[in-house]
This record gives sequence, structure tokens and C-alpha cells, in this order.
Amino acid sequence: MLKVGGTWSTYVVTVKDTHIRIVLNGVETATGYDSQFASGPVALQFGNRGKEPGGIIKWRKLEIRPL
Repeated sequence: MLKVGGTWSTYVVTVKDTHIRIVLNGVETATGYDSQFASGPVALQFGNRGKEPGGIIKWRKLEIRPL
């Protein structure tokens, strides 16, 4: 569900207690439970699966808010 170049994707990560839900462009892509993520710092990371770094990653309208 990636969008073509020049458009922005919407990525929503919701964590409540031990439940994690990830939605990419309106489609749920992952959900699960893990007590490891019940509290702690938040970080943004880009990974390219072991390949050399490439491309530019930009974040726009980033919000972190309590539920």
C-alpha cells in the first residue's frame, strides 16, 4: 500500500498498555500484544534490511499524544 513518489503516506501507530496496532494508509498492517512496549522512550527509525543507506526519509506532521 505504498504511495507513488511525491505523495505522503499516513502511518498510525497506536500503543495502549500492551496492545500495539499499526495502520499504513488506512490499512491495518500489524497488531499484537507485547509487554516490552508498555512504557519507555519513543524513537523513529528507518531500516533498509541490511543494504547500504539510500534515499531520503522525511517526517511531516508528526504527533505523539496520549490516548
